Amino acid sequence: MFHAVITAGGSGERFWPMSCAARPKQLLQLLCDRSMIRITIDRLRPLFPPERTWVVTSQALGEAIRGELPELPPDHVLLEPRQCNTAPAIGLAIIEIRRQDPDATMMVQAADHAIEGDEAFLHTLAVAEAHARTTGRFVTCGFVPTRVGTGFGHIEVGDLLETRDGIPIHKVERFVEKPPLEQAKAFTMSGRYWWNSGIFVWGIQPLWEAFRQRLPDLSARLDRFAGAVGEPEERQALEAVYEDLLPVPIEKAILETSDNIAVLPGRFRWEDVGSWEGLRSVLPRDSDDNLLRGNVLTRDTSGSTIVCEDGTIAALGVRDLVIVKSGDKVLVCPRNRAEEVKALLQDYRGDPRLADLDGGASNR
Repeated sequence: MFHAVITAGGSGERFWPMSCAARPKQLLQLLCDRSMIRITIDRLRPLFPPERTWVVTSQALGEAIRGELPELPPDHVLLEPRQCNTAPAIGLAIIEIRRQDPDATMMVQAADHAIEGDEAFLHTLAVAEAHARTTGRFVTCGFVPTRVGTGFGHIEVGDLLETRDGIPIHKVERFVEKPPLEQAKAFTMSGRYWWNSGIFVWGIQPLWEAFRQRLPDLSARLDRFAGAVGEPEERQALEAVYEDLLPVPIEKAILETSDNIAVLPGRFRWEDVGSWEGLRSVLPRDSDDNLLRGNVLTRDTSGSTIVCEDGTIAALGVRDLVIVKSGDKVLVCPRNRAEEVKALLQDYRGDPRLADLDGGASNR
């Protein structure tokens, strides 16, 4: 059977001050009146019923996630003792899914993708699953770059493997996770590279074999945990998996060193909404190129992102700023520095004025 795994453990600090440890990005209503994770689960529902849907998050967020997704079985919200990026999170999901369905295929995506074109998206997943199941390959979904992007993995697209149900599937010649600026420029100019969307489909058996080969310590820990599932020592065994575990993304751990990857093109609109600036690409702007949310008053203001969760913001004569008010906290910065919000918060971690950040740790 085909299962969906949603990674939802990050804190989304680039969306401060709206985001915090207790209310990270995946629980925010950034796009509409539903949270990011609610939108994600609703989109997947035609292909993945609750009994084949899994969420991996942190212990601190377990209650909030279960409250947001009451239709999921409680044991399908998997709680990591601490965030160690995506490889351990996916490994934990493998252990749980294979107990019920040892020959399963698995789709993995983050909870914070903005996608338009649900029918095309689900069709893409169905085609990817059929290819992964019949070939044993790891399948990712790629997008032609629209700009130079250092925040994306880059996929060198190789020969055509097959066309399935109208979608071409290509061999991946090379996978490079988040290259530095000059390399990203070269990749984009070459025309041979697509962005990696972070949407993966694979069989859990070939993926687990890759874990054993490339992540022997993690796979051994997870095997020991698997033997304790359902026993009184289960929680203690899970804590032991994460003790002194080095964070590692699945892209670095598996994909960069694998020659068994296929890519198909995403024929739907996709954005990894990672910052206030990224939000501008998926929400409408006014005639002065302002993105305004909440009770906002403007005059002679342009090119700005202004979000007010409570109270009122008035902006007069400003250009290209990000202004966000949430409770008693306010962010003001140039739009071209919005990606640095996380670095600002790191400078002040432990400061009592930012106490609501305690316990947050990004998965991305």
